[in-house]
Amino acid sequence: MKWSVDRIEGNLAVCEGPAGQMRQVPLADLPPGIREGDLLTEEGGSWTFLPEETRARREKAIRRMNALWEDQD
Repeated sequence: MKWSVDRIEGNLAVCEGPAGQMRQVPLADLPPGIREGDLLTEEGGSWTFLPEETRARREKAIRRMNALWEDQD
């Protein structure tokens, strides 16, 4: 199952699942350097960072934002 880091609150990451469910995860349980917007998978209590999917998702968001600004002209 894929999760997105919605926000970080102190020592917890609030992650959103594919159906919109929210889960608080101790930062100590996540890979080092995790930040808001990162994509993760969880299997058997082990979390894995998905760098390529995170990068692609961020690039898509940037393209959408740029398109919105272009429509303003």
